[in-house]
Amino acid sequence: MEVLGLKAIVVGADDLAGSMGPRGNPQHPEVQSAIEPVVNTARKAGVAPGIGLADDPEALMAWVSKGVLWVQVGVHWTHLARAIDTSFGRLREHIAQKGGSQ
Repeated sequence: MEVLGLKAIVVGADDLAGSMGPRGNPQHPEVQSAIEPVVNTARKAGVAPGIGLADDPEALMAWVSKGVLWVQVGVHWTHLARAIDTSFGRLREHIAQKGGSQ
């Protein structure tokens, strides 16, 4: 792996899982086996390997222990889902405090 000026790469584990077949399962052994050589090759080439996972702190830390230097935490849909949950939670709390009437 040698690309002039390349300083870092990211493996989108969820995207990779989707393209390999076990959609939604970036922890599938075949997906994991496909990521490992990318991380190792990048490190050997002086390129900082990164990984993106939806929302799995344990899996992210496992990749850090395997040589990943940076992580992408979450993806747009997980952040959006949490924001919606938070907004609805606040609305429910407001309604409960007001006794359901305005």
